[in-house]
Parts: sequence; C-alpha cells; structure tokens
Amino acid sequence: MQIVEPIPSASLEAIIKGIPTSYKLATAVKFGAMLGEAALQRPDGFPEVAKFSDEFRFRAIAATRTFKSRPQAQIHIPLGTSYTRISPQREVT
Repeated sequence: MQIVEPIPSASLEAIIKGIPTSYKLATAVKFGAMLGEAALQRPDGFPEVAKFSDEFRFRAIAATRTFKSRPQAQIHIPLGTSYTRISPQREVT
C-alpha cells in the first residue's frame, strides 16, 4: 500500500542523511497546494493508487510547523521538485 503523508523536517533531514526509511518519494509543495476546499489534491507525479494518510490535514499542519521552526531544512528539496534517492528500509526476517 502506498500512502501520501506529510514529512516533518526532522524526518526529511534523516532521509537526506541516508537513514533507511519506508518513504519512496519526497516532494516539496506549498502548504495549501494539497489541501483543496472539498478534497485533498495529490501532487503531480504521485501514483493514483496512493491513499492519503489518516488525519492528513492535521499532520500537514504539524509538519508545516516543524519547517517554520527549522527553515534550514527547506533547502534540501527545492519547491516543486521531488527527491527520490531514498535509502530503502530493510525488512527484518
């Protein structure tokens, strides 16, 4: 299952450092770009099968606050672009 969810600044910085994660893609968008009035808006390039996480709006607000308190984290992915060089999380067997 693929989930669309906001990424807090600390998680983004861990992704950039190469720490393994379950994320596959990180895209920088303006806060309101995904929060349509009636329905959530999937960013361009996101799989159509991806579902929005539970409480997406609440999580987006919380994630946005983390970038306001750590504005230096915004430089990792320029607005409107995506980051895909993410280290995959290894499955434990």
